[in-house]
Amino acid sequence: MRLIVFLLPLVLYFLAELFAGAAVAMCVGVVTSVVMAIVESRRGGRRIDYVSLGVDILLIVAFGVSDIYIDTIDEHLRPVVMSGLLVVLLAFSLIPRFDLLGGFSEKLNPSTSKNPYLRYLIVGSQRRMLVWAAVAFALYLYAYMQPDTHAARWIDSYLIITMMLAYLATEIVMARIRRRKYSKCEWVMMVDEEGNPTGGCPRPLVHNGSKWLHAVVHLHVVSGGRLLLQLRPKTKKIQGGKWDTAVGGHVSAGEKLETALARETAEEIGLTQFDAKLVGRYVWRSEVESEYVFQFVTQSSGPFNPQNVGEVDELKFWTHAELESALGKGVLTPNLENELKAGLLDTLKNY
Repeated sequence: MRLIVFLLPLVLYFLAELFAGAAVAMCVGVVTSVVMAIVESRRGGRRIDYVSLGVDILLIVAFGVSDIYIDTIDEHLRPVVMSGLLVVLLAFSLIPRFDLLGGFSEKLNPSTSKNPYLRYLIVGSQRRMLVWAAVAFALYLYAYMQPDTHAARWIDSYLIITMMLAYLATEIVMARIRRRKYSKCEWVMMVDEEGNPTGGCPRPLVHNGSKWLHAVVHLHVVSGGRLLLQLRPKTKKIQGGKWDTAVGGHVSAGEKLETALARETAEEIGLTQFDAKLVGRYVWRSEVESEYVFQFVTQSSGPFNPQNVGEVDELKFWTHAELESALGKGVLTPNLENELKAGLLDTLKNY
């Protein structure tokens, strides 16, 4: 949606400029920017992003002033001036959306940097835009070197609008490819360093070494001072064949923690009736991922009946002494060992 909000005013600007001149084109572009900002805000159920709207309007005005200036210069020099302005205006349009100045975009519009998946998409879009800009720059130089050809005159008149439409078509194609690729994937909740949701992301992209921070729930099941652990199947890519927290799973995009906890608990150990208490939260970073873990504790002796065959090889209650003895021997997952050393062992004494 943001792509359309950004490009549609520019496309309409250039169409209006072809038939009615720069002044009318500026009015068309500004009005379209305002209308699109209102539509975007209502569709997303949030306030108008006045920072992005202001940047879009400034871009339209910059194009209008440039067009008025270009009409006053020699026709032969026009392509060279257009190529220079193209570089300047593209840089101007990219600064608030992409972090070209080290944190400047975050000050202008914090929403652009909170979700790493969004930033990933933006950077890809930026690269494609720069490719089209490079093509346009080369064609403008050709028009300068061959000023009297039909091709040069076409470039002078229609290149910008053609480039914008080509870029828009490229982004639509890329969006459809992504939609098809991730249509059957689980989307997990992305969070910031304080655990606040920042949007969603396809699950495969948080397990590929990207280290994008995403939300995870853990449930520690205790009974009579013992801690229930699950044995991870050896087929698991991450920590296969080791003993781990009784319940652990991702929070889906837009899902409440309690809902995710109930779903994962039913799937992994077959427990559906329980009362859980949030006892802690922390960031866990491994070689392949970064998790923001929400720790819950519940007291239950079962019965347990895992629903997902192949997700859990065995369930077993461990005593305080058995857990202490297993520390540092490669029997438990590093994440579980970290939780035990951070206070989980002491928590068992209260149950």
